[in-house]
Amino acid sequence: MYPYFKTASNAWHSSVRHNLYADGGFITRGRSSLWPYKAYWYIHPSNIERFKRGDFTPSSKIENSSVGNKRDKHKSPYTQLIAKVMLASGKTKLTLNEIYEQVRLRT
Repeated sequence: MYPYFKTASNAWHSSVRHNLYADGGFITRGRSSLWPYKAYWYIHPSNIERFKRGDFTPSSKIENSSVGNKRDKHKSPYTQLIAKVMLASGKTKLTLNEIYEQVRLRT
């Protein structure tokens, strides 16, 4: 999918983190038992079917933000990447470290 992530430094982690927080397609809830200081990330339930159809346009968080006018209908490659690895993992929740690991494994 994205071979860059297998050999690149970890600088891309901040882009993944930013997209998780900025795109309303993802939510965070609860804490991991293995990583008690880390929350679990989920695909927002209202976006699961949308992501499965391949629609990765930003959700309301981006569209309603101060930069929303510039980014409406912008398809973030990171949103697409995160959604695809989360759906492919078969898990309903992942910690941030698990998302990074899945990106490396599935690219």
